[in-house]
Amino acid sequence: MIRFHRLLVSSGFILALCLVASLDAQTVSVSAGVYSITQADRGQQLYAKQCAQCHGKALEGTIGTPLVGDSFLANWSTRPLANFVEKIQKTMPFERPGSLTREQSIDLGAYILQAGKFPAGQAELNEAALARITFPAAKPTASAAPASLAGTSLPPAM
Repeated sequence: MIRFHRLLVSSGFILALCLVASLDAQTVSVSAGVYSITQADRGQQLYAKQCAQCHGKALEGTIGTPLVGDSFLANWSTRPLANFVEKIQKTMPFERPGSLTREQSIDLGAYILQAGKFPAGQAELNEAALARITFPAAKPTASAAPASLAGTSLPPAM
């Protein structure tokens, strides 16, 4: 009976590891061409009408936060694209939050990816794919390095 119990627990553990590995394997980066050019074009038209006033014509951020660049990527580092689209849909535009449809929010996400220099692919970004697409890990900034070395003594450079 004890052997059976150990076998059952071991099998369950192995199954859980396989499931986690399988889910990890299904994660796709926004760098993998997850939207179409046509979709980004629709998003760009909508952005010009609904977003540029606050986020700037080049997505650089004016009243609103930047939607491209290092600070944007640091904020969304390794997070699912679904979270970003959800934020767009629920909180934007600032003066009429929640007025965008899910499709419009996805199109805006596609345009923002294009503006951030992430490549387009053949298929349109869709609801089913959103949860498994993630932003890349943010690169450490140069300004963070000195802070992490504060109070340490380094040998002289040779």
